[in-house]
Amino acid sequence: MGLNDVPLANLSFVGSENMLKLLSEGRDDAERYTDLLVNSQVVPSYEDVSIPAVQEYRDFMARYNPEVPAELVTEEYTPFPHSFVSLEGFLDAKLMVEILRRLGDNPSRKGLEQAVFTIQDFDIGIGEMVSFGPERRQGLQGVYYTVVDQGRFVTLDDWEKRFANVG
Repeated sequence: MGLNDVPLANLSFVGSENMLKLLSEGRDDAERYTDLLVNSQVVPSYEDVSIPAVQEYRDFMARYNPEVPAELVTEEYTPFPHSFVSLEGFLDAKLMVEILRRLGDNPSRKGLEQAVFTIQDFDIGIGEMVSFGPERRQGLQGVYYTVVDQGRFVTLDDWEKRFANVG
């Protein structure tokens, strides 16, 4: 087994899009560096538009084209049109809107925890229900594995098929 036959696994906070850009940009042999790359994510791939919340996220991103406030940019910066971090933020915002709705017309810090605990089997559109409670403070349990395919991260559905020729 050669060095190029060893899968490389990363956790979601590696900055998937920046890592892919560094491994691929300006390289004719980018696949050499990305073919066996696996990243875990806490949200599904933003490329999977069969997932309702992903399609909603992409629609919102296209419609509003959010930009980093100019006063926060201290060096040349080009944001990615889509990213796992921004999809996670989008899903977090959907959940926060529901929590605020449940707080009612007179929201208070005191009522926040109780409003969160009323979230039971809430569908945010990714195929996994969100629930909270005094003994459950993590809303989602899923881990999504992604791999690079044609220069973009897609969901890894079949480990055996993807790594059949390794080793």
